[in-house]
Amino acid sequence: MIPKINLRSHSRGSRRALGAVATVALAASVFVASPVLADDVVYDDIVAALEAVPAEHGVLQDAASNKNSAVLPTSPDDGIVLTSSRGWTLKIELPFANIAAKGARVADGAVAYSNGNGSTTVPTAKSDGSVQITTVIEDASAPSSYEYGIGGESGTTMRLLDDGSVIIEDPSSAYLGGVAAPWAYDAEGTPVKTWYEVKGSSLVQIVAHNDQSYVYPIVADPWLGINLFSWITVDSYYGQPRVNLQPSVWGAVQWAAVGGLVVMNTAGWTEAWTWNSTVQAALNKTSQRQQFECHALGSPFAGTWNLEKFRVNRTVHWSYGVAIHHCNWTTSYRY
Repeated sequence: MIPKINLRSHSRGSRRALGAVATVALAASVFVASPVLADDVVYDDIVAALEAVPAEHGVLQDAASNKNSAVLPTSPDDGIVLTSSRGWTLKIELPFANIAAKGARVADGAVAYSNGNGSTTVPTAKSDGSVQITTVIEDASAPSSYEYGIGGESGTTMRLLDDGSVIIEDPSSAYLGGVAAPWAYDAEGTPVKTWYEVKGSSLVQIVAHNDQSYVYPIVADPWLGINLFSWITVDSYYGQPRVNLQPSVWGAVQWAAVGGLVVMNTAGWTEAWTWNSTVQAALNKTSQRQQFECHALGSPFAGTWNLEKFRVNRTVHWSYGVAIHHCNWTTSYRY
């Protein structure tokens, strides 16, 4: 069992093993809204609570390591900014930002904001530009409702899907990003009932931690992402251009959601096509769009996608013989 949260700071000597690495990594990889965060404080109990969450939820994993990182500000009032590979942004307003304390580093790419009400908001900036905003609920006095305002440059709408995940769109229904289905666990790994509600431009996570006896602290999260690919490059194969795409960790999360295959095949193609002029110039054959769809709907996370221009256009659907050709067909109508 993890002991009840006690938000106490520790001396520089006691946090040297974790804090020294975390401070350097965060300062180098996350663009904060002001020059420094609050004094370099490591909350050991917060880290312990987050590390107790089942590993498949990725808490504290894949921390930010590049310029595409989410912006984690010193003051929670400033919100978090996600930037797409195409240059547009989403701003996320944090729960209880008007009463929360300034941020304190807790791990690589992670900052904690104590809300002063029995809860702490702990966003982690991921290397693919997504952000996982965990909430650590310290005891039964903490709120059960956590609201995130989500705004885009031209406005946003949100669609709540059957599995609990959320699609974020602009007013013309173009994909802007998404939110993974919610989860929550108590300190002994018992699932806690939780769900999202959409209220205008706000996403509200309800954590029903007062419904029965749980062992505190409880950890819950929304994971929000915007980039379906980590990188896209162009090289040559058989004397013709080849476009190489690496789905992001967030892309995998989005693909697994209800409607994720469609998102990957539509919004994913738009992301690839508009990546840059070099990619666009190399990605202009019907066969490459067919290869893209094969990966998006068939086996998107078997590795890097290679869209090879030398391959012939299919005259029968790519699904014919896909178990044999694996999106690498050599004829227009057979395997």
